[in-house]
Amino acid sequence: MGPRRLASLVTLSCSLMLSSGLVAQADPAPPSPSATAVPSAKQVRQARAAVAAATAQQKALDAQLTAAQQELDRVTTVAELATERYNQARVLLAQRTAQAKKARAAAVAANNRAGSARLQVYQLAASLYMQGGSLGGMESLLGLGVTGDVARQAADIEAVTGFRAQTFDDARRQAARAQTARRTASQAQLQEQAAAARAEAAFTAATTAANTATVAQAGIQRRREAVLAQLAQLRRTSVAVERGRQDGLAALAEQAREARLVAGARRAGPAGSAELAKLPAARTAQAASAIAYARSQLGKPYVWAADGPDSFDCSGLTMQAWNQAGRSLWHYTGDQYAQTARVPLRALQPGDLVFYGAAVPSIHHVGLYIGNGKMIEAPHTGAFVRVSSIYRGDLLPYGGRP
Repeated sequence: MGPRRLASLVTLSCSLMLSSGLVAQADPAPPSPSATAVPSAKQVRQARAAVAAATAQQKALDAQLTAAQQELDRVTTVAELATERYNQARVLLAQRTAQAKKARAAAVAANNRAGSARLQVYQLAASLYMQGGSLGGMESLLGLGVTGDVARQAADIEAVTGFRAQTFDDARRQAARAQTARRTASQAQLQEQAAAARAEAAFTAATTAANTATVAQAGIQRRREAVLAQLAQLRRTSVAVERGRQDGLAALAEQAREARLVAGARRAGPAGSAELAKLPAARTAQAASAIAYARSQLGKPYVWAADGPDSFDCSGLTMQAWNQAGRSLWHYTGDQYAQTARVPLRALQPGDLVFYGAAVPSIHHVGLYIGNGKMIEAPHTGAFVRVSSIYRGDLLPYGGRP
């Protein structure tokens, strides 16, 4: 390597060191005869090592930012899933409470019918007792007269006997039905109590997950700011510049991921088309009403398990939007998936729902599709109702049409 080329390399290395903030700034010294001397091989190695160290440190800091974002995504998903488990428990409790109420009402009605049947038996027994237990006593009960007609008397006796048998049989049947109704009511009450216990446990889990996510968000934000400050010092920029750079890189990564998901949705095969053909016609007016309601909630805070009017979680927002449009949905993502018709992503129409999760049993988020790859959503703790792209890594391949 010639002296001129070696000097150029050292000059470049020193420039990189300066841009990385690794070389201390000092007042320029007067030039000396040795200042233009060719650097030694050791100086070149040191310069190269300093540049490599600065580059490695920057990469490590970038990796820390990526890891922090991944951790934030993880705790947010865990909190969303816990919230939806609580929403599911609340829906089940409401159903069990309604069933128990209905069963108790049925038991009361059955007991009343059984009481009426028993009263008839008591009246019959009293009448027979007062008449000495003879069939003649039944004549007065039934209003039958003595005619002297043997055939008529035989028919009367048969009628009396049938009346007695029917009275006792009806009493037995009503007593058995009342017993069954009481047993059903008791079982329904036990199911209601179990559902209440599950709802309480789910509430505790959701509270813990939400608090954990809130604390994690604050900690991750502090770590992020510290890393950005280090990067700004290394690159001799500012925290604002570094924050913008990271936001830009995240946006590019999100665009690339969105492009891949869009391409996958467009490659939907014949099965998707066949399934689409079975769907009912879109409810255009209702969908427009649901979207208008969701738009009017933009900017309101996310609060887990909330369904308005001042705050929402994801399924609370979609439930209320479609309730306003005349379509009843439960406040739970899993039920909303089950209550809607499947629609391939490439065939989504405004008003359809889009779902997120590793699989259907683990759906943790839902949004209201508004067209052009966008949705209105109540995202997560610390965020607000907003318009977002539907394309994320755990987007399920089928939406739902209410």
